[in-house]
Order: sequence, then structure tokens, then C-alpha cells
Amino acid sequence: MSTDDCKNFIESIAEENNLKKKDKWKRVKKYKEGELVLRDFENSTGDVLVIAENKNGKLSLHSLNKETQLPQEIKASLGKEKLLTEFFKLIVNVHRKDHSFKTDIFDSYCYYTKLDGGGISPEALVAYLDNDDQSLIEKEVKNIKNKTEIYPGHTLIYQLEDFDDRLSNIMGNNFVSDTHPDKVGILYDKENCYMYLEEKEGISYLKMECGGDWENPVMAFIYWSEKENRLKGFFPKGDGNIYNQETATAYGSEFEKIDMSYDDPRRDKLELKYENMMVEIEENADKYYPKAEKIGFKQLKEYILKE
Repeated sequence: MSTDDCKNFIESIAEENNLKKKDKWKRVKKYKEGELVLRDFENSTGDVLVIAENKNGKLSLHSLNKETQLPQEIKASLGKEKLLTEFFKLIVNVHRKDHSFKTDIFDSYCYYTKLDGGGISPEALVAYLDNDDQSLIEKEVKNIKNKTEIYPGHTLIYQLEDFDDRLSNIMGNNFVSDTHPDKVGILYDKENCYMYLEEKEGISYLKMECGGDWENPVMAFIYWSEKENRLKGFFPKGDGNIYNQETATAYGSEFEKIDMSYDDPRRDKLELKYENMMVEIEENADKYYPKAEKIGFKQLKEYILKE
């Protein structure tokens, strides 16, 4: 059975399944399941359709997973300006609660990051600090572009981390506590954290990439929750993220969870297995991470829709 035969079949079932006949479908996978040959097709909007072929060559629709579309009223609250304004306001609010928070956020550090496109001016932060005037913040965040690294992110994550129960209790729920390893059930370190603005389908979020020097980084997303009136964190699971699903850890931290002595004869074999998995991901990061983020973004939309 050719790919063209499958595409003709998709066209024949399009109307009854509310699919556009002019959609372009690409075969992404072919595999067997019992006596059936299954072919996965995906269109440009992310819908996934699985066609089954029986032993007689007859085609049937095995499954259809349509991409989640958020209503416009929900999308309206997920814009870049709101997200970034609340992010930089949070920096100021942390400073108000804990004056040990790095003061360079308010001077040279913020100035240089503004030049790179990933920050705002000290004047904008001070205006909000002194007078609760957020107008300068709102104006400046409009110039921050998609894919830009948000440089103050790591410092803010560090301050909100739950390592000493200070700010986490003072500030209440925050995106760091939402994505804490104990809460999400995946062990990873926040020694290195990077944050990037992402804009897709009218939805803006901050992508965190976190991991220790010995780990492949995992991803988490930050978005503005209108319902909870705060920045909220979401940790994609399964194929929507990059971590060792056998051990529920970042690649590189497996033996933080596995109770196995160094002289156990099984350890060398297991270490080699996980090391090879880690190297495979490192060497092909451009393939694995975008694919995972695409699935993770779909999970995020489903999560927001259920709020």
C-alpha cells in the first residue's frame, strides 16, 4: 500500500471527521500491531491520524488525535506583554521581600541584558519598586522578541527555589515550586537554568531549561494563569520532555535513585547503558529537544484548557 493510497483514504474520510480536504499530511511512522500495519500521519496544525491496513490490504481509521485549540478568550490572557510584565514585577516583589536579592538586577546587569534584548532598564524596575508604576515595564517588554533569552531568569529561579524555605513561604505559590522535582516526581538539578521567550499559536510562555553540569537538561514552561492570577509552572511529562523515563530522573542522575553499590556486577552494564542514552541525546539535541517541546506544548495547552 503506497503513501498516496493512504492520502486518498484520508481525503475520503475528511468530511465525516471534520478535516480539511486540502490539508497536507506527512507520514511520520510505519509499524506493526498484531496483524495490522499502522501508519501515522501528521498535518501542519499538529493533528495526528493513524491508518490501519489489514492483511487483505483494506484501510481503516485506527485513531485521530486532533490538536488542542484554545478558545480566543483564553488566548487573550496568554500574550507576551502580560507574561513578561508579571515576570519582571515578580523580580521587584522578591526584592521587596528579601533585600539580599542580587542588587545588580537593578543596575548594570539589567542594563546590559536590555542591550541584548533579554531584559529591561533599571529605570523601569525602579519606577515599579518606588511608585508601583508598571507602565515602563509594559512598554519595554514589547521589544523583547521570540526566542530571546531572559537573562534575569536564573537569578530569580535561585531566589525562589525551595532550598531554605525562606522566599518560598513568603511568596507563596510560584512557578519554581510548581516545577520542583519533589512535586513533579522527576529528579533534576537547577544548578544551570536558562529561560527563553516562546511564542506559538498566539500563546506566549517562558521555556526553562534546567540541569546540573552532569545532566542533560529538562524543560519546564512558565505561563500567566488568569485563573490563579500568578505565573504558573508546568512540567511536561513522558515524550513531552527529555529525561530518563525508566528512572524518573534527568539523564546523568540515574544513580541518585538507583540503590546499587559500586561493586555490584550489574552496575557497569547499567552505567554504560545510561551513558550511551545520554550521549545519543547530546549528539542529536537538535532532533530530540524540538520534538519533545512540540509534544510538551500540546500538553501545556491541554493543561490550560482544564484549568
